[in-house]
Amino acid sequence: MGVKHTRIMTKDKVGTILKSPDQVIAYYLMEIGRAETYVAFSERFLKEEHETYLKSLDDEKTAKRYEYRRDLSADLGDSFPQLQRTSCLLVLFSTFEENLDHLCWSLEQHRKLNLKLHDLSGRGIDRSRAYLSKVAGWKLPTSNWEKLKDVQRIRNLFAHASGYIPKTDLEDISRVVKRSRFLNVQSLARDRILVQAGYLEHFLSLIKSYFRDLAIENAPLPTAPRGN
Repeated sequence: MGVKHTRIMTKDKVGTILKSPDQVIAYYLMEIGRAETYVAFSERFLKEEHETYLKSLDDEKTAKRYEYRRDLSADLGDSFPQLQRTSCLLVLFSTFEENLDHLCWSLEQHRKLNLKLHDLSGRGIDRSRAYLSKVAGWKLPTSNWEKLKDVQRIRNLFAHASGYIPKTDLEDISRVVKRSRFLNVQSLARDRILVQAGYLEHFLSLIKSYFRDLAIENAPLPTAPRGN
């Protein structure tokens, strides 16, 4: 398969050697750090680009950069930041799910657990959390879990409905929005979630705290043998 690191114990993934649980957490925390840098740069770029465009409206030299268009302010100030934030949210949440799964697979292998992650019902972060607690016997952080579940609800809206809120979910999503200072609802022909600057940073801080707390609550963690 060309993968050098581990054997993933699932029905549909074979041929790799898994990192130990401590490595899974350490590597993911580094990945979160890179994501934080990316988000900060992206937000800065979008803000600076919008400011540059507004100046170009009165500056012939700068106007050429935007092909002399005078209709980009709403896109650069609102539409493009929304597109960047929501697409990034989908990737970041997918990475969060995958790393929770990876941690479960690592524990399967390093502790030689008979019950596998795919043996449990459900899916996503709830299945991984159930495996860590009920099968691996890990202590789970509880302080930020409901906040992570709120992010999951928002992520699901963008994954399955482009951010539009079905009438059946309006009451539930409205409560989620009220609990966050980084979310708004745009009510036009249809109600839609607006993700404000700071939401991605908020989400990354939650998952960073969650994985750090996992390591603290369950120390010492199984480590990789020397030479691996």
